[in-house]
Formats: sequence, structure tokens, C-alpha cells
Amino acid sequence: MKIIKADNSHKDIVLDLLENHRDSCVFVDNLNYVINPSLISEFSAEVFDKIIFSKESAVFLALEEGKSVAIAIVHKIPQIREGIYVAEIEEMFVLEKYRGRGIAKKLVLSIVDWSITQGISDIRLESNNSFQERRDFYEKMGFKEQGKNYIKKLV
Repeated sequence: MKIIKADNSHKDIVLDLLENHRDSCVFVDNLNYVINPSLISEFSAEVFDKIIFSKESAVFLALEEGKSVAIAIVHKIPQIREGIYVAEIEEMFVLEKYRGRGIAKKLVLSIVDWSITQGISDIRLESNNSFQERRDFYEKMGFKEQGKNYIKKLV
């Protein structure tokens, strides 16, 4: 198993993995908005094109036997008041068949390494509290629960 930093040549692979991840999620959030998966897909390619060349973002893929089996996407975000940069993990997903093999751990370690080279002081992520297994994993990887997120839907 190998972790690579994706580039533009991996666009279709990245979009396929994200589509697979979307298919495994429930598309209703806490504000009772239904998210339209086809609308999301329409904009994913456009957003990919914008971030893949950015030094402020990284897309990591896990490859096993030549197949992409997992993805993690991270962004560097400035915190002006504190004078620091933090990283935010946007997505992390391992295909179900490949879970339990340490792939997510290797993705997190790749994000940590990338974050250090970017001068980032903290890594944050958002997780649904109903998934205890995920929360346990994040805590095992050194993440601490902090605060509460608030979202205002604009669309």
C-alpha cells in the first residue's frame, strides 16, 4: 500500500472516489436541507481544477495493487487573529473493502507531514458525532474534541 499526493492526472480517480463516498453518506443535514448529489457532482470537477495546483491544498490517494482505495483532502487556512495557519481535513474516506488495514492512519500521517512542511500549527476536522468508531480513531490519532460547529446554509 502506497500513499501519493494526487496531481491533475488523478482527476477522474479523485472524482470517482468522492462520488463513491457521497453514495455512502446520508444527504440530509441537521438543518433539514436535502443535498442534491447530482448538483454536487457538477461542481466537484470545477473545484478540483482550482485546488489541485494550489500550494494551499493537498489531495492524498492510497493505492493498493494499482487501485485507488482511499482519499484524503486537506486545506491550509489562515487564522489572522492568532497569526497562524491551520489545516482542515475536508474529506477522508476508505473504500469499505479496504477498511481495518491501517490506510486511514497512513493518510493522517501524510496529512501531518504535509502540514509540517506548510508551517501549520494545528489540524482540524469535522466528524458526525453519531459515528463512535470514527471518533475513537481520531482520538487515537491525537485529535481532541473541541468546540461545536455552526453552519448557515446559503444555497
